[in-house]
This record gives sequence, C-alpha cells and structure tokens, in this order.
Amino acid sequence: MGLLGSKHVVVVVMGALVAMACSGSERAPFISPDLGDQGGTGTGATEATGAVAATGAEGGTGTTEPGGGGGTTTNVRASIAQVLKGAPWGYGQHTMGFAVDSAGLVYVQDEMNVYVVDGDVIDVFLTAEEAAVVADLGYARFQDMDIGPDDQLYISTYETILKTNTAHTAEVWGDYRGPDGLYMIQGKLSVISDDEVLLAADHALYRLNHSESEIVYGDVDDTGLQWHTGCTCQELTTSRSGVFLYQPGCNASPLMRGNADGSGVGVLYESSFGDDEHALNASNFLCSTRAPQGGFYVVVDNPEYDVNSVLYYLTEDSNESRGFASVPTAPTLTEAEKIADETFSFRFCSLAVAPDGAIYMQTMSQLWRIVP
Repeated sequence: MGLLGSKHVVVVVMGALVAMACSGSERAPFISPDLGDQGGTGTGATEATGAVAATGAEGGTGTTEPGGGGGTTTNVRASIAQVLKGAPWGYGQHTMGFAVDSAGLVYVQDEMNVYVVDGDVIDVFLTAEEAAVVADLGYARFQDMDIGPDDQLYISTYETILKTNTAHTAEVWGDYRGPDGLYMIQGKLSVISDDEVLLAADHALYRLNHSESEIVYGDVDDTGLQWHTGCTCQELTTSRSGVFLYQPGCNASPLMRGNADGSGVGVLYESSFGDDEHALNASNFLCSTRAPQGGFYVVVDNPEYDVNSVLYYLTEDSNESRGFASVPTAPTLTEAEKIADETFSFRFCSLAVAPDGAIYMQTMSQLWRIVP
C-alpha cells in the first residue's frame, strides 16, 4: 500500500490513571421487544463458545473459570503492551473510527484525518480536504470509519460515504445529498458487506446501499435505540451476518443487540450503574468490535473500585446466562491503566481486531495491542 507524500512521525513507545465514565443525559425508560430464543436459559455459568479461540489459544476450546456476573473467564491470559503514545489524532471523549487491514496496518480516524500506523510510525493516510475534493464537497469532516470484507476502508462524512485502500485518494461509495437526503452528523458507521452498511444517526438506524437509505429502527415506541444526543460512548458494531451491537453511550445506558433485517432490536445487557447488578457487571459500555471468528469484543467499565475496565468476548447469541466470557490480560487492564500516563486512559476507547486475532485498543493519544 503506497503512502506517497504522507507526513509521518516516529512516536515514542511505552507509557495515568483516572476513572471517568460516559457522560450524558439520563436514559429514558424502555421496554425491550421479545427477540425470541437467544440460545439458552441456563442458570449457571457456562462456557462462552469461541471465547478461548478469541484470545488466540490453539488446540481446542480449553477450559474456563467462573467469571463475574454468571459468565466465564478463559484460562488463557493474553499479554497487553503499549504500541505507541503521544499520537497526533484529535481524540476527544468519544469512540472514533478504528480498523486493522489484512496486512496488519492500523487505521485511526479523527474529524480532520485518517491516520495509518505501521509499527511505531504514523502517516496521514487521508485528509478531510482530500475527501472534500473527491466527493465534490465544499466542506468535509470525517464522522466514522470501518473496514469492509473487501479490505477497504469505508469513511463517512456528513453527507457521503467514501471507500479507499490507497493513500490520499478515495472514491464515493454512497452520496446522500439532496432535499430528502441524510445528514450524518454524530453518525456511527459499520459495514456488513461491500454493498451494505449500517448507520446510526439522527435518532434512527439506517441501512444504506450506494444511493439509498432505509430506516430499519426509529427512536419510537418499542423499536427505539435509546438515542441520546451527545453521549460520549456511542458505538455501533455489526457482524458480517447482520447482527449488531449498539451502545447509546450515556451513563447507565444498556448494550443493545438487533438484526439489520429489521426483525428485532432490544436490550442485551443492562448497566450496573448505581446499585443494580447484571450479567456483565458493567456500569458503562465503553467500546466494541466484531471478532474475526464471529461474535464481538466489548470493553466495559466495571463498577468495582479496584477493577476499572474489563474486556469481554460475546457470542452473537449471548444472553444473561451464557455466551459471554471475560478475557484476562497480563498485566490486567487496571494495572496497564496505572502506567499509561494518560488522562482517562481506557475509559474512552475504540477496538479493532487484526486477522491474526491481535486486538488493538485506541485511546486518546495511545495505541495498545492485546496478544495471546
């Protein structure tokens, strides 16, 4: 992949502490629709299928240990290491576009640039100014980014979606301008296939192709996404099968699951914010990504004072009693947070997984890698 004309900087490797949750308004009451049988009704802890493989263990499914909230903990302890710090991306208190391609290159998006990280070298891959020229826009700002099964980046602006795998150039994948167009401010993008993406924007979930948009779920009655404008940890993650996770992203907001075909959406896991206890024991849901083997990874804010952030693996059909497992690391995320030398550290994050199973976590100015 060429990087002709890219600006680059070598960033110092290695790494403050702090606990801060997802801010925003209180969430409205919500009645979850019945999504049908989600794969089990057991009362005890059961193994989350694929969780050990998710951490890169070889040779079968391994064994698990009881985890918090009725789930399991894999017996494989992955290593976590800081890849770089002092990165130039303009990362605020929210999730941002983040992806890893088949070559292991990491891409980070902020409002003005898409960066590519190769080892400890960061290059500017695409600028908002370049995007404005490609899309014939007078003004462009990046909203979100994902990678498709075609190994290309899909990048949303306010009114278009661009597609690229080559530095400093792109093509328009979808254009939604016009009197009845879609304005994608505060939009979260996730790719299902080369020809179909989901977008959470303006109080609804849209299914988009190259030229048309369709509301799959609105923010009304029992189809709502519990949308709250300005929530800092809003996140949308879609598997290639069309099953998606959505985080409204405010304090005490739940983690929701639905199907892109419109067959149902509802609360998957409630927040434990306050005194309530639920399966994942999460006071806030921070960031998520699809797993190459199926299912999802999710980072949660644990309400226990000495625990902080925890990484979980979820199967697509997980529920309150099965299909989820914590992924332990050495050092733990809590221990790593203490040496991160960064305000808020893992409390505002983005996740992506490389084809080899390595999990990357982006924070405000750092990049971390979790490897079996």
